[in-house]
Amino acid sequence: MDTCNQGNAMKLEHVINWSIINYPTLYRDVTLERSRLKVLNQLFFVIGNGFEWHKDGFLFDGNKRNFRKILPKGFFEKNLYTVAITPKSIPLVKKRIADRFYYIKKNSRFREVDVIFEAKDDDDALPFYRELEKKLKKDLPTFIYKARSEDPNQPYPLSQYSALVEIVNGKTNSLHQNNFDLVPQEDWLKGCAEVAKDALDYFNDENRNLIDFHHADRTIAEMTRDFKRGDADKWLKNMKPSETANQYAWRQWNEYRNEQIGLLEAFFAKFGALA
Repeated sequence: MDTCNQGNAMKLEHVINWSIINYPTLYRDVTLERSRLKVLNQLFFVIGNGFEWHKDGFLFDGNKRNFRKILPKGFFEKNLYTVAITPKSIPLVKKRIADRFYYIKKNSRFREVDVIFEAKDDDDALPFYRELEKKLKKDLPTFIYKARSEDPNQPYPLSQYSALVEIVNGKTNSLHQNNFDLVPQEDWLKGCAEVAKDALDYFNDENRNLIDFHHADRTIAEMTRDFKRGDADKWLKNMKPSETANQYAWRQWNEYRNEQIGLLEAFFAKFGALA
């Protein structure tokens, strides 16, 4: 495997590839470009993602691992299935799927490993599952790592703890380590600009941002449901006098949307050359 160790020269591209291949259900989309945006959103927007800034200007999570430099050829065109097994079962699995594309990764939450392998379809994958069920004596779930075009990237809400905002402020804002003046490495800064551009387009495109959790249409639907249930108090306490549910929902959405756009525009005001 073509890898690089986590260190002062760690490249953003390697972290992106590692994330896609190790967490395909989260990040593997129909193309590399769409997949990249999901990883970049996780790195630069999401708070509490386990990553902190290194003094040399890159994000890291402190775990010792090798980061993959390149993805397997044709990775986004493959039908991939997964199964969790115990490490002692690895020789059996390797023998059974030796003629297929596969890889094995550690499962960080359990004392198991995940085997991710290629199959033509469910009928091609199921016999392998059934064999393992007999060997492992447990039921195995079956699901395909689909290219999830129905799950477009939705920017996570930016806050003072988001890596993008730290870049704008030029200083880290960590609750877990001493803070310092921040100068991101060039590739990390460009990656942040890439996802910031997409987020700005998202908030300015009514067709794209309809899916947002904060969107007025979603709020109106939730308010309608709660009012029918007699659970209106949690909404009424935040509404202005004489404000209708529709007015409240749109006010909340516009305030949130404008706040996010303001933070994104602040990034490009500082790093206009990357716009």
